[in-house]
Amino acid sequence: MRILTLVLAFVFLFTVTGRWVAMFVGPSMHFIRESWTLSDDPMVQELRQSVVRVYVDRPGAAPQGSVRGSGFNLSPDGLVVTNRHLVEDAAGVRVSFPGRGTYSAREWHKSPNVDLAVIDIEADELPSVKITKDPAGLGEDLLVIGNPLQFARIANIGTLVDYRENPGRDIPFLVVEAMIYPGSSGSPLFDGQGEVVGIIFATLRNREPSEVKGLAVDARELQLFLENLSYPD
Repeated sequence: MRILTLVLAFVFLFTVTGRWVAMFVGPSMHFIRESWTLSDDPMVQELRQSVVRVYVDRPGAAPQGSVRGSGFNLSPDGLVVTNRHLVEDAAGVRVSFPGRGTYSAREWHKSPNVDLAVIDIEADELPSVKITKDPAGLGEDLLVIGNPLQFARIANIGTLVDYRENPGRDIPFLVVEAMIYPGSSGSPLFDGQGEVVGIIFATLRNREPSEVKGLAVDARELQLFLENLSYPD
């Protein structure tokens, strides 16, 4: 029995340790290294302050089991953009700002056309970002900041490699070659001026683990959504 117990303990330890090793030596280690490199960029430092963690409580679920995703703030008073699929059927929504604490949502609105939602919180003097008025072009390098794999506000450079038709809509989706993982949903894509050009909502993966692409809603769709809600730019 003692030998069997030791064997089982060893197998458990190996399994748990193996998962952590795989996380840190696999492709995810690449985006961590890149994020560290980008951390010295003043614009990245500033934009990170507006990127939040989104916590979503499901009916009947314990608060510690909340869904976690990414989002970003558009107004000093608190207007957070994220994905519709994150807040679908939510019992409660909270957003966490770096160094400023966590805020409970007063209300949230879901777009009927694309995978977007806005979360209204009560606050003031929050860091915020702007939406671009110019669409991104093919081959353009874009900055992605989000919360993949439980990490916070990871910054990476991606490239706009394609457009994908959105049936029933005139504005296509953006296909971005970047390190996109679970938790990246709601991450903003920034252009060279630090303005939002898109919002990640899905991952496209090929057979090769290193070949990762993100699917993003064009910021023009966000602008239309906000205008229909009568929110300011």
